[in-house]
Amino acid sequence: MRIIAGSLKGRRLEGPAKDEMDVRPTSDRAREALFSILQSWPKGAFVDLFGGTGAVALEAHSRGFAPVSCVEAHPRPFLLKNLERGGVSLVRKDAEKLGPTAFRDLSVVFADPPYDKSAGLWTRMASTLRPWLAHGGVLAWETDDRTELVQPEGWRLVDTRAYGMARFHFFEGDKGLEGNYLHILRGAPGEPGKAADHGISGRRHGRLTQTGDARRPRPKGWPPSTRSAASRPLCNEPRCPAGPSLRSIAAGGQQNGR
Repeated sequence: MRIIAGSLKGRRLEGPAKDEMDVRPTSDRAREALFSILQSWPKGAFVDLFGGTGAVALEAHSRGFAPVSCVEAHPRPFLLKNLERGGVSLVRKDAEKLGPTAFRDLSVVFADPPYDKSAGLWTRMASTLRPWLAHGGVLAWETDDRTELVQPEGWRLVDTRAYGMARFHFFEGDKGLEGNYLHILRGAPGEPGKAADHGISGRRHGRLTQTGDARRPRPKGWPPSTRSAASRPLCNEPRCPAGPSLRSIAAGGQQNGR
């Protein structure tokens, strides 16, 4: 495995031994296709769930996403080796046990859980992941090429792409239901909340600068964008409360799928 593009292009990555069948890295070809598609969304904060080898998180860092976090409950030696040069934060936590305020203002959420558990994990985690996403962000969920994912409340499936044995499902937040999630970001009544230290470029405490994201190029074959020319603020408070920072997430446990 190697980093395909960006500032770390060509860097070799450590991977699992041939007998470690429970870790399945996303192939270089599929990873290259994934990031080509992600060019249609703004770069910003990136979270890689079920991090495995860390290849997707490192590719994101190499291509200019920041900050980048890799969530892995039981990091193997090859993951620790790949991340030791810095640039990506390791969160030792069971991805399924993260709460709705674990992250906020993410430009991209990527998840590649074990294929045999993928559909079930998506069904259980979808509502938790929705408040993490910034206005105009995207979630990419990897499954095998035969799996179809449901479209839960709060999400809109915008595309699926298959590459070899892998399929990527791209979801955006359902804008008609976005207001239903603001109470989660603002915190429960009487609780001040904490300002997260990881947001996308141009954001500060929930405010979004004018991005003109409707003029971003769309991949060939996609329908015309329905986004407004100027993104609206996610929250109108002077300092919008958020969940705990990355540094406050404690260690926990679930095995990854990559």
